[in-house]
Amino acid sequence: MKKILIIIPSIKYGGQEKVAVNTARMLAKEYDVTLFVFYRGEKEIDSSGLNVVSCEETTDTKIKIIYRLMKLYKLKKKYKFDVCLSFSPSANLINILTKRHERTLTSIRGYKSIFAKSSRFRVIQRKADGIICVSKAIADKVYSYYGIRREKVFVLYNAYDFEEIERLSQEIVDDYEFNKFTICNVSHMNEVKGIEHLLRAFSKVNKKDADTQLLLIGDGNLRDKLEEYTKILGIQDSVTFMGYRENPYKYVKKSQLYVLTSENEGFPNSLVEAMIYIPAISVDCETGPYEILTNGNSEHPKNRYSICPYGILTPNLAKSRDYATIQLEKEEIILADAILELKNDNSLYEHLKKAGRKRSLEYSIVSYYRKLIEIIENNN
Repeated sequence: MKKILIIIPSIKYGGQEKVAVNTARMLAKEYDVTLFVFYRGEKEIDSSGLNVVSCEETTDTKIKIIYRLMKLYKLKKKYKFDVCLSFSPSANLINILTKRHERTLTSIRGYKSIFAKSSRFRVIQRKADGIICVSKAIADKVYSYYGIRREKVFVLYNAYDFEEIERLSQEIVDDYEFNKFTICNVSHMNEVKGIEHLLRAFSKVNKKDADTQLLLIGDGNLRDKLEEYTKILGIQDSVTFMGYRENPYKYVKKSQLYVLTSENEGFPNSLVEAMIYIPAISVDCETGPYEILTNGNSEHPKNRYSICPYGILTPNLAKSRDYATIQLEKEEIILADAILELKNDNSLYEHLKKAGRKRSLEYSIVSYYRKLIEIIENNN
């Protein structure tokens, strides 16, 4: 039985972490799997039944990477893993630097992760035996940026446990009233997620149609600032900051529309998961939404929104990160107009709801698992 090591900084609740833990569970059916994390914390994804090894690292930031390297090298030497798969730029780095005789696989899950670390990391990354990319767009960029052979770059879309999502979505919601047309978003509240753009676009939507409300699920360093911003925009009574929820699906299912406004993504889990139940609108940010919402033949939107086969794309947003202005950018006005059209056009709404669900169901666990095994067993 092959020994597989999966490396990730932590298993706190997040898209990347969820994929890593689910991957470990899948592989544990046929392989001897160990999950190595740099540190443990609160609000972790359930890892029961998995062999989790913690680095228990030092708090001294100056020697932290050396400490991780030593711990991981010793672990690899002791157990002689056949394949080591890492998630995140920092995990990719130490995975390659501690490479012995095992097959080393790294993964690129976000647009910015391609360019993470110093330019020297580009040289280091070439030493990986394979690079797994979460979308075709990222794979193309990795191939050209790292200058590596095409056969070393793999595309592996995220997998979704639709039966489990459906089970969780049926839980009762007793802390929110879905008494208006509810627009929702599930994300970490940091700068990259562009929530300020969503708030400004919603301010126009809400002004034109008071029968609307915005539900934001997630937590992060910007939450307090964004809550204050709703007061500046005058929409505080129509926006709810739900905070972190272990089960966001029960809220998403009862909402009417999902909107994503990130500056960049890899392959946004929340978008695919929301499309199981409701139509989606997304900005055409770097990698992810275009690949999910179109068949590859749609034009990228520029001066208006595009109604695509599986949802609506609006022009990408500028990185303003302004949490005080009440003035809307052109792209935010276009986003607001797209929301209003979808709300008021029942025929379009039902069409995209049905098409979006069909699209989301293409990203099954079975497809993911088959491709994953193919990559692990690949000896090129």
